[in-house]
Order: sequence, then C-alpha cells, then structure tokens
Amino acid sequence: MVSRKDPDLLMVGLNNRDKAWHDLYSLKISTGEMKSYMKIPTVLQDMTSTGMKN
Repeated sequence: MVSRKDPDLLMVGLNNRDKAWHDLYSLKISTGEMKSYMKIPTVLQDMTSTGMKN
C-alpha cells in the first residue's frame, strides 16, 4: 500500500521475524530504509487483553 500523503512510502507485510505472522513495515522507496511499523501478534495480544474479543 502506497501512502497518498507520501508516495515515497510503501507499507509492506513480511514474515521475516516469525514465519507464522506477517508484520507491517514501512519502506522508504528512494532510500530502501525499512522500519518495523506493527508486530501483529503483539497487536492481537493487546486487543484481547483489553477486552476486544469476538
């Protein structure tokens, strides 16, 4: 997904940390710099611990 505000920023899902989960990373296209944006299992744990259950 490319940002409308910053077309040089791409959001990508990769499972390089844990093969069972795709974490979200931001990628600066012009430089190749990639930063962790969201770790999915952590988000799911936070949601369930705060009462956000089905």
